[in-house]
Amino acid sequence: MVDSHSTTALTASKITYDILRHSVDLVDLFALNHVVNKLSLKGDLKFVASGLGWAFAELLAFRVMPFWLEARGSEFSWVHLISAMEANINLVYCISVAALLWTLSRNDFNKALQPAVLGLLVLSTYRPIVLEILMHVFHLGDWFALAFKAGYSVFLGGVALGLCTALTGEVSTNGKVH
Repeated sequence: MVDSHSTTALTASKITYDILRHSVDLVDLFALNHVVNKLSLKGDLKFVASGLGWAFAELLAFRVMPFWLEARGSEFSWVHLISAMEANINLVYCISVAALLWTLSRNDFNKALQPAVLGLLVLSTYRPIVLEILMHVFHLGDWFALAFKAGYSVFLGGVALGLCTALTGEVSTNGKVH
């Protein structure tokens, strides 16, 4: 399998271009924030519904169509397996981002944690640039990219789960559910 990341030169102009290109993804965060806040569902269902919707839209746009067009009539390829795994990782990622946006909109959210949550959201927007730099500098392949995305998504999901659990108060200090 050809690693497309190692064949492209990583220059300052390419990094600047990528930063500007991924800055547009901040609009996605604002739109998702608007959806999370405007849904007329019970509070903790808002981020699940909006995260699933966002993940489904990305699945259709970036996974199903290429898979349908490229995999029909071809033999087994690791590229399609990696794409399927990335779709599952992306589901965790989208729900985690929606949950973090939901926590920011709550009145009982600790404002001291707001810079950390906003930092995680901004870092998640520029995650592809960080990944590309790591892959280029250390000459790593697609499996590392998959592991990096999975690790970051699980970390983001853990933070979101911790914040949501603390805000909803469903788990007491001794671990029993109310």
